[in-house]
Amino acid sequence: MALTFTDAIAAWSRAIDKTSSTDFELMLDESFEWHSTNSGRATSRADTLRWVRETELRIGNFTTLHNSSTVICGTHEVYEPGKDDTIVMCVAQLSEDGSRLMNWTITRANYYTNQDSPTAHMGLGFFL
Repeated sequence: MALTFTDAIAAWSRAIDKTSSTDFELMLDESFEWHSTNSGRATSRADTLRWVRETELRIGNFTTLHNSSTVICGTHEVYEPGKDDTIVMCVAQLSEDGSRLMNWTITRANYYTNQDSPTAHMGLGFFL
């Protein structure tokens, strides 16, 4: 059975929270790369695992946008000490059997308040 976005992001969150990194490490292919469209940077599996162990940010409010046997996609919020909350959109390519993450690509954006809305609700400025 292929990984789902919820499975992958929940494991990522547990690893960041330092409660369990084993399931997260096991789902990363040996050739895994993390990509940021914001910075244009690519990070290796080893560097991604190092970052997960050292980061102080937290993630939550996961939303699945798409699950298939080859690609998963969703969003999550980022809570970083001393900074405004942001939202991240993630697209990940799965291994041929769907059991491991080959790469994970994100774009991160600030929330904004839509001044034209009578409810002035939060929106996703970067994605629209």
